[in-house]
Amino acid sequence: MGLTTLQKFVLGLVAFILLIIGWGMFPLFFKWLMIEIGSEKTKLEDFGTLGDIYGSLNTLFTSATLAFVVYATLLQRQANKDARDAMANQLQQARDATAKQLRQARQALNQQLDQANKALEAQLKQARDDTEQQIANAKELSDIQLKQSEQTAAQQLSLSESMHNAQIQESRNAIFTTKFYGLLNYKNEVIKRFELEYQGKKYSSYNVFLLYSQKFKHLVENEWKDLDKYSDDDIRNLTESFHKECNNNQEFNDFRSYFSIYVNLIALISTLQNVEDINFFENILKNSMNLDEQITLFWLAPTYILLHEGLESSYIFGQFFHDSAIPYALRFYNKDFFSTENWANIFNETPA
Repeated sequence: MGLTTLQKFVLGLVAFILLIIGWGMFPLFFKWLMIEIGSEKTKLEDFGTLGDIYGSLNTLFTSATLAFVVYATLLQRQANKDARDAMANQLQQARDATAKQLRQARQALNQQLDQANKALEAQLKQARDDTEQQIANAKELSDIQLKQSEQTAAQQLSLSESMHNAQIQESRNAIFTTKFYGLLNYKNEVIKRFELEYQGKKYSSYNVFLLYSQKFKHLVENEWKDLDKYSDDDIRNLTESFHKECNNNQEFNDFRSYFSIYVNLIALISTLQNVEDINFFENILKNSMNLDEQITLFWLAPTYILLHEGLESSYIFGQFFHDSAIPYALRFYNKDFFSTENWANIFNETPA
């Protein structure tokens, strides 16, 4: 194992001290040596000649000192070299340690960055999932609220429409009722103006219908018993002749305007939507006529084309049924003009 620089320095220093001590003790050692070899001189000054030898010793020591200085210089140089090598080694170790630390720090930083990236990605994914879930929940909640709003709006709209329709229907019913009873009252006022005279006897108001119903019964039981002998024009002319006979040989047009009120009432009833309401007002209309009035209308309707067309499908005739009137009914009417089963059977049994 080699000596360290410090050990070498200490060893050189000890050798130098020993050399100085030896150099100082050399005269005494020389005296002792000369006495021992048999010299007769015992004092130092007696050794003057021999003292010159000391000069050579000085040269020796000077050379030794120079050699020591050279050696010390070499040692110092080696020490400096060792110090430089040690410093370079330490510097290299420091560089290696620094590089290692840098690598470790870089690896640690990369690991931290990777962990941070993974954590960030996980957070982003979690946030994205949470956001998507929140969006889905919000959308679902929005759909539910929208559906509830639509249902509420639909219910409110339906309720509003129902109330509106009810109000409209109520208004229509009020308007209808006003028109219906207004026409009935007007019909009653018109009938009050009827005045006829037949064979010296005067007839007014509803008695006019009595006169015409009796005349019709007489015709279907006598002249019109075989109705096929008469054309439609013959029947119309005979009817017009009876009008003039009852009205001082003038046409009697009040029947036309009066029975047109029934056509208006029938058309008004047809505007209703409810079947029960239709049946109710049709019964009121039928009950507003007496038997003689129905027979008169039954006779005169075929002679007024518009009146006959307006009464179709009204089922207005239902207060009378007589065998003598069957041929007249089969010729000018169909079952939709009648509301009784007797008349329905007649039309069902008779081919069209």
